[in-house]
Amino acid sequence: ESYRNAYITQCLPLVFSPLIRLEMLGWNPLQPSCPNFEEYSWFISLMTYGYQEGHDPSADDPDTNLIPIIVNKVLLPKVTRLVESCWDPFSYQQTKRLVSLITLLFEDYLHQDSKKSPEVDKLIKSIQHQVEQLIIHEAFLPFTADRSSNADSKVERFLSFQYTKCIKILKNVLAWDGVLGSDLVFKLSIDSLLNRHIVAFLQTSPNYLDSVDKIDMVIKTLPVSWFERSDKLLPQLNSFATYLASLTQTIERKQAQCATDVDKKMHKTAMRRIMSMLLRINGMDLVRKNR
Repeated sequence: ESYRNAYITQCLPLVFSPLIRLEMLGWNPLQPSCPNFEEYSWFISLMTYGYQEGHDPSADDPDTNLIPIIVNKVLLPKVTRLVESCWDPFSYQQTKRLVSLITLLFEDYLHQDSKKSPEVDKLIKSIQHQVEQLIIHEAFLPFTADRSSNADSKVERFLSFQYTKCIKILKNVLAWDGVLGSDLVFKLSIDSLLNRHIVAFLQTSPNYLDSVDKIDMVIKTLPVSWFERSDKLLPQLNSFATYLASLTQTIERKQAQCATDVDKKMHKTAMRRIMSMLLRINGMDLVRKNR
């Protein structure tokens, strides 16, 4: 009781924080060779702080909160600084490492109340800002009148490169699904990138058959879990699914004008692929409405 009355538990994070910061000075989890923070001596020492062999710690023992407090007050600000100054959001490997780290911190070391702390809020806002800047500066898909159905033209090769770049950005943004709030993930991935850039670009493509491959790249990037939660189309994907439904009409119309069996087979294959994609994202109702 005298230990509690002396407020030792409240003072411990203040005492240990400078020592932890010193030991973690070179810690950069964005690098592949960086050790996990659980391997550092401060963590190993404090993990068993207050533990007595043969006695289970009680639920109201304040010493059990020592690691969560240090994670919230020391590690999260460190991660936030790394996000702001070191993280390359275009790098999938760095993004995966960052997602894995934050998932570990959130799920294993932060209490529910701590997830609403100013430190968590600042970290989330830093991640959001970095992703928004990536989309603004790198998701460049120009709408040009000088487009050709010839995939080997210089313009089309450049646009194809930029499209692949946007798909990579989309993949990196969607890596945060399940870590950041779903509303924020939808805002960054669907509203800011898919609908504003990718769908608008596809709608201006003169080569509708080539668009099938590009759409498939998007479909393969979207999380499967989105479509397992319900058999209804996600409202956020309505614009994308509407474009796919309109493309089926274009392919069907062009197929009727085909002069050779080879062309008819190509159009039939493209139609089958689009239907399969619509089925995967629960968008078949849009096709039925248009018929």
